[in-house]
Amino acid sequence: MYYDEKNACFSDVRERFHYVILLSIVVMRNMKGLNWSMEHFVDMIPDIALVIIGEFIVDWLKHAFITKFNEIPAAVYRGLSCCLFIIFKYLRFYNNNCI
Repeated sequence: MYYDEKNACFSDVRERFHYVILLSIVVMRNMKGLNWSMEHFVDMIPDIALVIIGEFIVDWLKHAFITKFNEIPAAVYRGLSCCLFIIFKYLRFYNNNCI
C-alpha cells in the first residue's frame, strides 16, 4: 500500500484548521444565543479543550497505526517537521517583505 507522508501531514494541518473554524462558529452561535455572557464562555472552555485534545489523540493513534502497518520509519516525521518549518519560515519571510 502506498502512503504519501507529506500529503498526510498537510491534510492534518488542513483538518485542524477546519476544526478551529468549526469550533469558532459553534462558540459564536452559542455565545449569541446566551447574549454574549462571559460566564457561559468560561463554562464552554472545558468542552472546547476536550474536543481539541480528543482530536489530537485521534490523530496520534491514526499516525501510529499508519506508521506501524505500512512499516514507515519514525524518522519520516522528523523530516516532515523540518519540511513544515521551512515552509512556515519562508511564508513568514515572504509576508514580512511584502508589507
